[in-house]
Amino acid sequence: KNLLDAEGYYAKAEKLFQDLGQMNTLHAATLLANIGALSKEKGDLKKAKQYYDRAYAIRKTILGDQHATIADTLMNYANLFNENGEQQQAEKCYLQALNMRISCYGENHKDVAQAYNNLGAFYSNNGQFAKAKECHEKALEIRKKVCGEYHPNVFESYHNLGALHTRMNEMETAEQYYGKALAGYQELHGENSSEY
Repeated sequence: KNLLDAEGYYAKAEKLFQDLGQMNTLHAATLLANIGALSKEKGDLKKAKQYYDRAYAIRKTILGDQHATIADTLMNYANLFNENGEQQQAEKCYLQALNMRISCYGENHKDVAQAYNNLGAFYSNNGQFAKAKECHEKALEIRKKVCGEYHPNVFESYHNLGALHTRMNEMETAEQYYGKALAGYQELHGENSSEY
């Protein structure tokens, strides 16, 4: 029901933008990207790509090739290609998004860490464990610098490294990372919380 409600609201918003002649604005591009994300969530990957393409074209025209918002769009494409089984295209977009975020923000930024995290998950899911480990370790390093030791994003990185080492059948190392993630969540939310 919530997806249907969202779809209805997005359709009304898109029509309003069209009626007002505002389809070539950044707000319209955001709307189109959101419709693309909703379409992806509903499993309509073809429709999602069409909306992402429209959002990308508007953003590129207004912002140029090297902008953080373009990197976000590339990340959307990467997730879409990955879900559609187009691994080479997905990797290309993940790497482009990462490099663009580094160019826009520098190495030590939360969005750069998230790009490393996403790329690490991609590599892990595709059995490229050495690359996955490198990306997840880099995400953890950046998150510690940017967020400090006790932050949910740091705990997420510990968890991801635990999951990766589990997949690599390195159970002792996995347990250490899982332990750090759990201890962090308990410190943040309390021992009896359902947040972790």
